[in-house]
Amino acid sequence: MGVEEALDDPAYHQTNYYDKKWGVSWFYRWMEDQDEAMNWMRKEPDLEHIQKQFEAIQN
Repeated sequence: MGVEEALDDPAYHQTNYYDKKWGVSWFYRWMEDQDEAMNWMRKEPDLEHIQKQFEAIQN
């Protein structure tokens, strides 16, 4: 299977729901039940403090 054929998979054409801590993992996109995937995404830990530290060292 080539890259072009792999990218034809419907998972790569789903709406991107990335919103800060949610949706980072492709595992969520590959789950058959997207309502369940959204529930799991909302259980992800809040990484806001890590993001702020990262931004601080970038400046």
